Amino acid sequence: MLAPHPLPQRWAPRIAFGLVLAAGLLLYLPGINGPFLFDDQHNFLRNSYVYMTQLDLDSALDAVFSAGSQFPGRGMSRLSFALNYYYSGGVFDPRVFKFTNIVIHLLNAVLVFALAQGLFAQHHDRQQRVVARAWITWMAVLSAAIWLLHPMQLTSVLYAVQRMTSLSALFVLLGLVSYFYGRRKVQWGENAGFVLMALGIGAGSILGLLNKENAVLLPFLAFVVHLAFFPTVALTPVMRRRLAIFHLVFVGGAAILAIGAMLWTWSSMMSGFELRRDFTMGERLLTQPRVLLVYLSLFLLPSLRRMSLHHDDLIVSSGLLTPISTLVAIVLVVSVLGFALYRLRSGAIWAFAVVFFIVAHAMESSYLPLEMMHEHRNYLPSFALAVLFAELVARFSLPTSRPVVLAAVVAGAVLFGVGVVTWARVGIWSNEAWLMRYMAEQHPNSYRALALTARAKAATGSPISEVFGAYAEIARTAPTTIFPLMRMRRAVNAMQFQLKEGLLTASSSSSAPLSALQSDGWDAPKLYLDVAHLDKVAAALDAEIRRRLVVSPMHNETLAEFGEIRRCFAAKLDLCLGLDEEVQAWLQLALAQSKMQVDSRLSILDEIAWAQERIGDFSKAHATLRKAAALQSSPSIRYQLRRVVMLLRQRQIEDADRLLREVEGMDAGARVNRRDVQRIRLHLEQVRKGEQLP
Repeated sequence: MLAPHPLPQRWAPRIAFGLVLAAGLLLYLPGINGPFLFDDQHNFLRNSYVYMTQLDLDSALDAVFSAGSQFPGRGMSRLSFALNYYYSGGVFDPRVFKFTNIVIHLLNAVLVFALAQGLFAQHHDRQQRVVARAWITWMAVLSAAIWLLHPMQLTSVLYAVQRMTSLSALFVLLGLVSYFYGRRKVQWGENAGFVLMALGIGAGSILGLLNKENAVLLPFLAFVVHLAFFPTVALTPVMRRRLAIFHLVFVGGAAILAIGAMLWTWSSMMSGFELRRDFTMGERLLTQPRVLLVYLSLFLLPSLRRMSLHHDDLIVSSGLLTPISTLVAIVLVVSVLGFALYRLRSGAIWAFAVVFFIVAHAMESSYLPLEMMHEHRNYLPSFALAVLFAELVARFSLPTSRPVVLAAVVAGAVLFGVGVVTWARVGIWSNEAWLMRYMAEQHPNSYRALALTARAKAATGSPISEVFGAYAEIARTAPTTIFPLMRMRRAVNAMQFQLKEGLLTASSSSSAPLSALQSDGWDAPKLYLDVAHLDKVAAALDAEIRRRLVVSPMHNETLAEFGEIRRCFAAKLDLCLGLDEEVQAWLQLALAQSKMQVDSRLSILDEIAWAQERIGDFSKAHATLRKAAALQSSPSIRYQLRRVVMLLRQRQIEDADRLLREVEGMDAGARVNRRDVQRIRLHLEQVRKGEQLP
């Protein structure tokens, strides 16, 4: 009997990589049972154009342009959400959305493997080191494994909307792979390499931008690869000149466009800080070196206690010495980056890792008025850290007497450790109640983590007093937020209504609850079923809401809460019955804020018009919508169309037809606006025939 032919040794790392991919799939698979969260709401759950009911070009384009702009923006990601909805049978099934994200993550791991293998091979060729080809492949496997299995990647996978991050990274990685192999051809004197390089940077940037804006960093990341791995000394003068022209066009052109975009948007960026953030641009720039070090520490020492969906509890740096870690972080980051830039042309992997990591963070850790910190921002930058880890394992193992054993033990121990943390984290994310409790316990000063817990309590039917207490904790934790107070006021309103209607029985004591109020009035330690007590809490809440509306930034959560109140009124829930006057006063106070971005002001005007229409004051509603239309600087017909629909509800068909014809003669701007015109024209014809307006 013949002995079986042994498997060629060169296949071993490829089989190992296949097992790594399988491990990644099995590790993340339980997480598909987790909930939709936070930004999932406005990106697809409440975006009607993502509700794809038929598979055709019009429906696809509607999804692509569903952000309401003339430009597709992150349209490719929104199209993928629409396809998930369509193939789920017309429902938002989180399992389908999250499984799609897992598949994208696995595809990205394949690209990480391909790019890492090429970089290691080029590095060892440049350093003229004699390293077995199998070692290079094993190093690429280790890079891809640590990148794939690391728990810091979880929010880019199981947080459905962060498909925007992972899809953008997919095209950036494709672009880098294409650029790298093209650049290697140029190094060998082949002009065809320029085509691959151009295709990688051009197509990768465009396709990446259709998912997230930080894909514009691709030309600069490619240039870092060029500087770190490809010496130009060996090139002919003609090739050096052509290469210089190529980089001048693609990298220099990207730099000019970036500077132009920064200058063009400078005023809006500054207003974004002033009107929407609780920190200034200077404070953000001072804080970001600390944030980069936090990211690095999370990669090196992943900890369940420190990881979360939200990090709004991070202490903001208000000066170089406030806190003292600000100055330390700035000195450390600047000095390490400076030395890395100095050593980059020498081909040192550590220098490449440092520069790549910081360049990949350059957009989201710079002057933009973004939130301070999110783990998903490390999805692409962590590639460099994974490559550096694999290089260090090989560097310290190869000189030993048993390099294979040492490398296997070190790599296995690290992968087992990160895998266990990821497994535990996936388990938490697979259950909504566990996730809410975990975030609130580990980040008790994060108002967003506390808000998720409070919403979960409300959704699961917890007692009103318990829900009230959860939102009170948010209002205390974040003294500039308004939405928790509005939620608390609605909870009190529901109890007041139910007491008056006899649906609840009043407390036996009417004096004790009044003395139980704290000095703030709204911050009652307990809600009692006592009319006088509830009236006093309600008055204190209303006063605090009005105060914060005048002095606090108009956060997205506040705007979203006004939308929730609208839906509450429409559903005629106890939470909102009788609150008309108070809500109108809140809206007018919000509108009176001089410090508010145009889109926030438009949102407030929209809510005011809806409230006016609801109580039958159509003339004021039309006037409010005309005011909103006059504020818009970009082509949009949203508010004119709102007026058409309102005229139809008033049965003023001819006036509605006249206004709609005016709208049809305008520049409709975004595709979704034009689709809205077609839809409303159909509704108008239905009303003409005596049918009810949908």
